[in-house]
Amino acid sequence: YAKCGMTLTDAVNAFFQQSLNVGGLPFLMNQNSEEVMRQQAIALLLADIKAGEDSVKSESDWISEEDMLIEFGVQA
Repeated sequence: YAKCGMTLTDAVNAFFQQSLNVGGLPFLMNQNSEEVMRQQAIALLLADIKAGEDSVKSESDWISEEDMLIEFGVQA
């Protein structure tokens, strides 16, 4: 850890923080790592979509695709 400029305490703290960030171990521990990563990515995406849907309280909260493209400076 010293090669990375960390003490053992720093490394343990980084491990704990990353575990909290990802909601589990910050690395995969099985032979099906590709499938596990795929399932985790899908779960995160679905949670983000659900959070977006839940944030809409009325029709006026929606933004049209055209307005969104203008907002981000993308030519339609």
